Amino acid sequence: RALCCAGCLKNTQLTRVRAPFQSPTRHRVGQRHAPTNCEEPAIQGGLQFQAAPQGVDQLLGIEQRSYNHAIQALSESLQVSAEWTSYSHLATELTETSRRELREARKRLRILLSPTAVDKYEPTRMARREDYRRCQLDSVIDDLTHFTKEYAIAFKRVDEMIDWVSLRVLGQLVVYGQPALIADAREVEREGTRISFHSNSHLPRTALVQVDHPLVPELAFVTGMSFHFDELGTNITEFKAEALAGSMGLFHLDPMPKADS
Repeated sequence: RALCCAGCLKNTQLTRVRAPFQSPTRHRVGQRHAPTNCEEPAIQGGLQFQAAPQGVDQLLGIEQRSYNHAIQALSESLQVSAEWTSYSHLATELTETSRRELREARKRLRILLSPTAVDKYEPTRMARREDYRRCQLDSVIDDLTHFTKEYAIAFKRVDEMIDWVSLRVLGQLVVYGQPALIADAREVEREGTRISFHSNSHLPRTALVQVDHPLVPELAFVTGMSFHFDELGTNITEFKAEALAGSMGLFHLDPMPKADS
């Protein structure tokens, strides 16, 4: 990941920005550089310099030109978002002092996120390795001074937004088609964009859905699920999800099949 790999670009054509702890001089898409201590095979192989993965048009049965246009349209939409606008404004206000502070933070992260350091914390389990990287990154960001910290947080929000839009949401739509309607949602609760509900629908984690409930007019992305039994011995399936801002009324949906049907 760009924020965790000190020498690497974000692995997508959607953004031409670099990680906040890298050199302020931005790479252009297609400009090669040698990743430093990066353990990501895709980065080491230079896949981040490709406009799109090789063979994706044959795999998905679509014309290459069509998804190139789609990528460009998505990129333009992202660049007018509130997150991107905030980041761009802060980027233009960076002072030499802030740039120097970011360079020092990058040096610190090179040590903290080196393969040796990650292996020492957790040699095999990927979830713990990723948690370690995130914790170290958050710690370094928290130590930055006010404006530089604000800039780094803004970059992180853009980075996360790109992942949500291009990898999670767009990936779901391309591979599985339109979201499905959860017509049997019960015990729906909401706090901000976080949602929880019970359902008997066949619903895998990471599914893109529409919960049929007035508390959730937007589409939602399932982030977790759990099982338990109530006092009568009935199996209860609870789902956690994240509401997607600006997604109201985008699809006319059919209900999901129920698990007991």
